[in-house]
Amino acid sequence: LQNGGEYAVLATALQNSRGPTGWIPVGREPEGERAMDTLLQIWGGSTVVLNKVFLAKGGPNRQRWVAIGWMWFLAAMPAWLAIFIIHHDWIAAALEAGAVPAALIGLRTARGGQTSTVWRRSVDGFTAVMVALGLGYSAYDHGGITSITQLLEMAAVAGYLVGANQMAKEKRSGWIWFGVMNAATALLMAVQAKWGMAAAQFVSLLFVLWGYVHWRPKSTPDP
Repeated sequence: LQNGGEYAVLATALQNSRGPTGWIPVGREPEGERAMDTLLQIWGGSTVVLNKVFLAKGGPNRQRWVAIGWMWFLAAMPAWLAIFIIHHDWIAAALEAGAVPAALIGLRTARGGQTSTVWRRSVDGFTAVMVALGLGYSAYDHGGITSITQLLEMAAVAGYLVGANQMAKEKRSGWIWFGVMNAATALLMAVQAKWGMAAAQFVSLLFVLWGYVHWRPKSTPDP
């Protein structure tokens, strides 16, 4: 009975040392994991801010800046995908991966390339399928839609999908929806104590607001 009691105490202590998803909370990770976490936050945070900086730039070289912005998005994707998977943010992870073809189209278009309507619709369909798979697996992994993190992920997905649709129609409201995506992702990262990632999303939100204020349709010539 004494040994059994000791094992029970040890098991309880081990369980209490882990977060709700089974991952050890920040501050209790082994040294190597903390170093990797710091690296991912610096990588993902800096590149996502650069993505928004260049996408929001105007002027006579606007298309060049947009192309650079999409390249920074592709550079940021692996770090964000890793963080989302580590925290079982399956909806956000699916959106991040599903948005890659759209980013490649954006890069091609900014460089003067043409993309057929069929191809664009196929990419939109791929993104939607990825989000649906992420939502389904998240519900399976969490036993339903049961946490604030899942609601924040869904808000980020809605912001992206509606924002991308509005921007494709050259509607200014697309910037507002992208702001919803950034704000929801920032709160998601804050809830999970990823302060570097959260700060980067809040900084990105400022550039989204700047883009909203200075927005003009593509048909309007640059000054």
